[in-house]
Amino acid sequence: MPLRHDWRAGSDAGVLENAREVRRLFEATVSRAKLDYGVEADSLTLKVKHVLGKEPTPENIPELAMALEELDRCVGIPHVKNVIKEIVVHSQENYRRELRGDPVIHLALHRLFLGNPGMSVSWG
Repeated sequence: MPLRHDWRAGSDAGVLENAREVRRLFEATVSRAKLDYGVEADSLTLKVKHVLGKEPTPENIPELAMALEELDRCVGIPHVKNVIKEIVVHSQENYRRELRGDPVIHLALHRLFLGNPGMSVSWG
């Protein structure tokens, strides 16, 4: 949730340092929810799905679909392809966990893929 992420990014004391940014995020979330779900402004009751947005699937996120298609066109690198697909599945599971109100499972997103240059990677 954006508010939760902003809180974690704040100072060590856990104080929201920029209330205007929180308000801007909240207003953007309300606007997006109205557009995404076709809801009138007066009848909008925010739910977790409004704050999180749509589930992170290739069908819902065109940029993700394009990136996965480009990755699939690469020759070789099966380990890299599997790791990237696992990250996508992990983000989908965390989305569902947040919808249920369960704590998310944190995942380090930095990766290092080792190997000699030109040995098994061809971009096609």
